[in-house]
Amino acid sequence: MTNYIYEYLAHIIHYCDIKLSDTEKEILNLIKNDKIDIINSDTNEISKLAYISKSSITRFSQKLGFKGFSDMKYTIKQNVYKKDASKIELEYKTIVENYVDFNQDIINLISKFKDFRKICIIGIGSSGIAAKEANYRLIEIGLTNISFADEPYNLYLEMTRLNEKDLVIALSLTGENENLIENLQIAKENKAYIFAVTSNLNSRLSKMSDLLYKVPSPTKEISKAVPLLFFIDLLCNQVKNA
Repeated sequence: MTNYIYEYLAHIIHYCDIKLSDTEKEILNLIKNDKIDIINSDTNEISKLAYISKSSITRFSQKLGFKGFSDMKYTIKQNVYKKDASKIELEYKTIVENYVDFNQDIINLISKFKDFRKICIIGIGSSGIAAKEANYRLIEIGLTNISFADEPYNLYLEMTRLNEKDLVIALSLTGENENLIENLQIAKENKAYIFAVTSNLNSRLSKMSDLLYKVPSPTKEISKAVPLLFFIDLLCNQVKNA
């Protein structure tokens, strides 16, 4: 039987890049193997059963973003603990819950979209699908300075035409696609402004960008384009409200 509680907590840890201590890893392992009952136990009972201090259980809950153990248990009861829950449903739910609001720098950039000579949205593979969708969506809401590229040769042509009056929105979950990085370097040398959207903060894309937004990482069960497509929804909503 699928352990939905473990999967829900594991997804949070994965998407938020949370580093657990050895004790916290042991707590998660006990949950995975159904050795402790999160729903029907309190910290006293779990502490005695697992030989773990109550403070360790509280810290584990807080590290995952909950106010404490009671808050974690309540959230699991409300959103996870149901026999008919599907893995895909939990995947999507976790992705949505782990997006963060745009910071002020990103909001300021979006408010200036119409001032750029050209905004070129780029991506390759599944990120190219998202780049194409972003192009259509932004044109639909009234921007006329939009273009996109989703394969290496067109990417090269677009990057060579840019200058300091232009913006590149670079989509790449890994931030390490060789063709994208090589061509983006051309845009950087031409002094175009680079806004990177990635799930890898340590990638080459992240390091060469002028501004960065982190999206959650997908898993094997859902399309790699999903986190980027949700970002596009957030972006277009902000453009309409700018």
